Order: sequence, then C-alpha cells, then structure tokens
Amino acid sequence: MTTQANRPRGYFYTVLATISFSNVYIFSKAAMNDMSMSQFWFYWFLIAVSLNLAVVVSRGKLSMLRTIPKKSRWVLPTLGAMEIATTTLFFASIKVIENPAVTSFLGNLFPLFVTLMGVVLLKERFTRLETVGIVVVLIGAFITSYSGSAKLADFFIPGTGIVVLNALFAAATTILVKVKVKDFPPELLNFNRTFWLFLFAIGWILVSGDSLHVPGKALLNAGLGAFFGPFLAVLLIYKSFEHIEASRSSIIQALKGLFVMGGVLIYFGQLPQGYQIFGGVLSVAGVILIAVAKLPEQYRNKKARKENSGQKNISTIR
Repeated sequence: MTTQANRPRGYFYTVLATISFSNVYIFSKAAMNDMSMSQFWFYWFLIAVSLNLAVVVSRGKLSMLRTIPKKSRWVLPTLGAMEIATTTLFFASIKVIENPAVTSFLGNLFPLFVTLMGVVLLKERFTRLETVGIVVVLIGAFITSYSGSAKLADFFIPGTGIVVLNALFAAATTILVKVKVKDFPPELLNFNRTFWLFLFAIGWILVSGDSLHVPGKALLNAGLGAFFGPFLAVLLIYKSFEHIEASRSSIIQALKGLFVMGGVLIYFGQLPQGYQIFGGVLSVAGVILIAVAKLPEQYRNKKARKENSGQKNISTIR
C-alpha cells in the first residue's frame, strides 16, 4: 500500500529503473554492431534468464508453477510467444534505426496503445486530458519519424513500422497481464519472459549455425545490457510499485528518451536531428499528460478499496 511517507523511495526506484533501462538501447546497439543477431540473443538472454532464475529460486517463487490451475496454464506460454514477437521487433528497430534515442522516442507510442486498447477491450474510459496526451504523442512520433524527404515512399525513416508493431505487441501483452495474471508474482512473470526468450535464442543459434565465439567487447556490452534491462530495471519498476502508483511511475519513465539521448551522445557521440529532438520531447510530454490524467482515477479506485475494506471490517465486528 502506498503512503505519502514512502513515496520518495518509490520515485527513487523509478528514476534508477529509468536510467537502468535507458542503457538497454545503448549497450544492445553496441553489442549488435559486433555480433550477429542470433549470437546477441543467445548471450543476452542467457545472462538475463540466469539472473532471474536466481531471484525466483532465492525467493521461493518457482514452486508456484505447480499451483497454477490447469485452465490457466496456457497463459504463461502465450505470454512467452507474445514476448518473443515484441522483443524481436524491439531489437530489430534498434538494429535498423541509426540513433537509439530516436527508437526510444518512438517507443512512446506504447502507453498510447495501452490506453486505446484499454478503451476498446476493457471498456475503460479516457478523459479529455488523455485525449490531448494521445494527440501530442502522435504528433511527436510523426515528427520524430520524418526522414527529411518529401517523397511519400521515403517520408518516414527506415524502421518506423517496426517500432509501431513493437508498441502494438507490447501493449497487447500488457493488457493480457492486466486481465489474466493479476495474482502472479512479478519475479515469476519476469522469469517466464526470459525463459521463453532464451529457448527461442537456443533454437535461433542452432538453426543459424553461428559460432558462439564472439569478441570480448561485444560480450561485455551484451552482459551489461542484459543486467541493466531484463533484470535490474524490471525489478526496480516492480519495487517502485510498492511505494507509488503506476501512473506516477509512468511520468518518470516517460523521460527515458532523454536519458537515452544523453547516453548515446556520451557513448557514440551522436545526437538526433533537431526536429527529431523536438518531436521526441513532444512525445514525452504526451506520455506525461496521459499518466497525469490517470492519477485521479487511481485515487478513486484506492479510495473505493479502502471503503470496501472498512465495510468488511465493520461486518466482521458485528
């Protein structure tokens, strides 16, 4: 349960998670420059699944797999398949788009799609402020993805469609988690994700016939990225949810693109085009508007839960 007193800790976890996840764009790009995609996947998810397995075993969460009802056992492999599609598109976009900061800014389409899918599939409502946020994100993404060419065929930069598909799959996965796996511990969900991704990586490396011998620098970049992203960032986000609402966390996470841009400048010496930075900042502002709009609804839901809890306590006393 969140309180005013422990919110600073939640914000601290979220800032660390945002900085940590920003490193994924940088280290994955650096690693893929020196190894094939199949080699990259194998080492990236070998490290990620090993770290997450250590967490679930140490916290005694692995035994929960045996308690899953038969009618719900389809959920985890389904999530795994969706994660494979989502992650393939994610890393493909980083590979294709020259500057990882641009990829990150375009990734702000994800909360937009989550909001729209919530309205269509879960019959949720969105406010005027969310509508404004959606429009701002779309305008920002449109500007960021502009290639500088007036030709219709070359209007958007290569990889824009991949990012859009990635955001759609990621949003669908989020909705599935929201509806079907409310009672699963986050450590188990994170392990399930990396488990299926590593199985896919094993199959890919076998089919491709690529050697497991890679340059030491590439392996170091893959190791750092796998530690900061699939392991540390996800755990920090789950930890932040113990102290602040998800909407408040999303406001800080929206700044990820700015952190990525700074990291890319330091690591690669690159900056996006001026208009891409402007579009990226617009998309960040749009995500913040969407997140801020959800705060009153989240407050009402929490208040309702407290009232229901109070009524239960009163009936128990009677």
